[in-house]
Amino acid sequence: GNITIEGDLTVGDGSGAAQINFATSGQDRVLYANNGTAGFLKSDNSGWNASSDTDGDWNVDRDVEAGRDVNADNDVTAGQDITATAGDITATAGDITATAGSVSAGSSVSAGTSVTAGTSVTAGTTVTAATDVIGQRFVDADNNSYVLNPHGTSTLNDVGIDDDLFHNGDTNTKLNFTTDQIKLNTGGSTRLDINNSRV
Repeated sequence: GNITIEGDLTVGDGSGAAQINFATSGQDRVLYANNGTAGFLKSDNSGWNASSDTDGDWNVDRDVEAGRDVNADNDVTAGQDITATAGDITATAGDITATAGSVSAGSSVSAGTSVTAGTSVTAGTTVTAATDVIGQRFVDADNNSYVLNPHGTSTLNDVGIDDDLFHNGDTNTKLNFTTDQIKLNTGGSTRLDINNSRV
């Protein structure tokens, strides 16, 4: 039957762990607390499935899923996926990290520092980080054949350069672009100079 408690309910005597067992028609679950950390144990009671620790952090062993926004003052971290199907994922002053999964939001992904995922980072609008967005490749959402791969081969459409295209570790060997003029430099000296009227 039902029990109605209008005041406080204390479980445990303060000398060790305390728990509430939920025996259901499906999978039994345990709400457990010890040393200031409280939450749900895994189905085999081998560790935390989701818990709140003494620092005020909410820790989840697997996926974090929300119908709308996922918000945190500091870090948002998951062992696998972080998903907000129709909202934002925001860590105002920390990191967003899915160590072995994806970060996906219906609208925006925004972090005070970095955004990191084991697989993909996807947002309906923008991905914003105050420092780094870390990934192996960046794929165009409109045409997946366009790929930016910093460590490998990239496929792009147009590339705009303000000034120089130079050789790493040898910056005075370069192509220099100015208005209606292109210069090819090696060792700091111009070897080829092209403009509208001459070569």
